[in-house]
Amino acid sequence: MNSKALAPASGLAWWSADALIIFGITVPILPMVIGMTGLWVGRELVRNRAKKMTKRESVFVNVGLALLTFLVITGKLVVSQPLEVGWALVWGIGIGMNGPVLFEIFQRFTYAIATSTFRPPPEPPSTR
Repeated sequence: MNSKALAPASGLAWWSADALIIFGITVPILPMVIGMTGLWVGRELVRNRAKKMTKRESVFVNVGLALLTFLVITGKLVVSQPLEVGWALVWGIGIGMNGPVLFEIFQRFTYAIATSTFRPPPEPPSTR
């Protein structure tokens, strides 16, 4: 692994730094931990026990939500600078609560497009 790929932002050892630089992205440690915890709490608050996801769907949704939370907290998606602890928690819980619904809407939308695009044309009506 490249030594510049994972380095503390302040030049200290990674365990005593307040931010890490990962592939050129400044990652604030405490807000990231709090935000990911908020993501988990939000997912647990709205978990629908009746609707079971397959293992593949669960992995896809969890990785997608974690990536979205990472981008928001580091400031690469919404604002230009990394979020502080309070906003990281708010965004984490919000994404955890609303993210699965957005993924489901996206899945239904793409399924509808794919089925309408690749559906064979209807047969012409018979004129007997």
